[in-house]
Amino acid sequence: MLTYFRILAYGRPYLRYGVLALAALLVSTLFSAVSLVSVIPFLEILFNTEPVPPPTEPLVWYAADSLKAHGFYLLSRGMAELGPQQMLLYFCLFLLVAILIKNVARYLSAFWVAPLEHGIVQAMRDDLFRNLSRLGMAYFTRRKKGDLIGVLIGDV
Repeated sequence: MLTYFRILAYGRPYLRYGVLALAALLVSTLFSAVSLVSVIPFLEILFNTEPVPPPTEPLVWYAADSLKAHGFYLLSRGMAELGPQQMLLYFCLFLLVAILIKNVARYLSAFWVAPLEHGIVQAMRDDLFRNLSRLGMAYFTRRKKGDLIGVLIGDV
């Protein structure tokens, strides 16, 4: 476990990139879930002929049942006011925008993780080179070249 903390210490100068990448990853995950979860309820309302009754309880943002009831009601009301074709067009545009935001956020996450990864590996290589430069010549005469190269590649 200490090894992981030592490796994480190399990432301290790149914390900003890590936070940005994590935020973009959360946005990507959120829009991925929204685009996936919203399809089935919309299709149920689209092909259902009877209107959904208005919810009896006030909207609670952290309760899934409350969000579902209010969302069903709003979709049903929009279907009655605009018609199924117009709502289908709006829903397709909503899905297109949600998928676009998801992919942009995923790209930004990968974009911001790259400097973090490269910076950590570069810092580890610099420390390894510094440690090898401090060693005396006797250390290198006792070891085979292949052993040293294997250790260097395996450590970084």
